[in-house]
Parts: sequence; structure tokens; C-alpha cells
Amino acid sequence: MKPNQISQLKIQAISKGFTLIEILVALVVAAIASTLFVSLIRVYLAANETNETRSTNQLNLNLALDLIADEIRSGNQLNLAAPACPPTLAGEPLCTQAVLSIQDDMSMEIVAYYLADAISGEHEGDRVIQRWGNAFDATGNATGTARNDTLLDGLGSTMPVTSTDCQDTSLTPRGDSSFYICVSGNQTAEIHIQTPDGTAVSTTVSTRL
Repeated sequence: MKPNQISQLKIQAISKGFTLIEILVALVVAAIASTLFVSLIRVYLAANETNETRSTNQLNLNLALDLIADEIRSGNQLNLAAPACPPTLAGEPLCTQAVLSIQDDMSMEIVAYYLADAISGEHEGDRVIQRWGNAFDATGNATGTARNDTLLDGLGSTMPVTSTDCQDTSLTPRGDSSFYICVSGNQTAEIHIQTPDGTAVSTTVSTRL
């Protein structure tokens, strides 16, 4: 091989390599791309977690709403007077406002729903919905003994509601923005429940009489 051919091959070999500046630029571009990729993954995971939380909240709200509505349908009448907080035992959430009282045909309270302060380490959120009434065993049969049970936690702090928050604005709501009812007569009620993230459910239901 001639000397000039060898020189040409060396020049071609050198020209096929990368300069230090090219390598540094490539590393910077790779670092930026990696940072953007990690950021996108974090955004995706956060959005997915938010959607899962909303789905869980929606499911829990619907279950609570269905139970309250079913018990209203089973009752004879609703207490038009502002109900009193039921007695609570030590270690149970402290009642802050009674919201709903369902009565039998003798005007005796059989079920009550009320707002209470959440217990740190036991509940999520600031407030809970408590149910006072007949307890049920594992098979779903009534035990004949009244007790307090937490129906729903994860509610927010107290915000007042007015008649404009009712579907029928002629009614006066009872409760606060997290859980309130609007009673029409002593047999029909609007039920409203909402979590701090804005997830909300509502329905209108009547007693069996």
C-alpha cells in the first residue's frame, strides 16, 4: 500500500470518530431527555393516583348514599325538628351535628345520622358520618342493640349551606357542605354528600308511608 493511501485511510478513520464537544453535547441531550422522561412518568403516576382516589371516593359515597336512602325508604317518617346528637361512648367520634332522624309510626327514633370529628390514626379526613341505630351481625340480621358506627370518613371541615344548596330552594338544609339533607314535609328528603376533592353524590328519597 502506498504512503499516500495510508494517509488517506488514517484521515478517514479520524473523520469517522466523535470529537470531545460532540460527546459532551450528546451527554447533555441525553441528560435532558432522561429528566423529561422521569418528569412525565411522575406526572402520569400522580394523575393515575388522583383518578384512583376519585374512583374510590365515588364508590364509597355511592355506598353510603344507598344505605341512607334505603333506611329512609324503610322508615315511617322523618323528624322535622332538629335531632339531638345520640349518646357516644369513650373512644367513639364526638358528634358535632345531628343531621337526619328516621322514626317509626310511634314517632320513636330508630336510626340517626350525624357528623362527627374524625379520630386521628383511625379515620381519614377531618370529619366522618356516623350512624346510630340497630346493629347488624355478620349475616345481616338485626341484633336488637343500638350502637354508633362510622359510615363514611374522608370528609372535609365544616362549611355552611343555605337553601340555595337544595334542589328545592324553599327548603332549609340541615348539616354542612360535606353532608346535609333538605327535608320536605316529614316523608321526603334530599341527601347530599361531598368530599374535599369535589366528588359529590345526591338523591331524593321518600319514606314508605
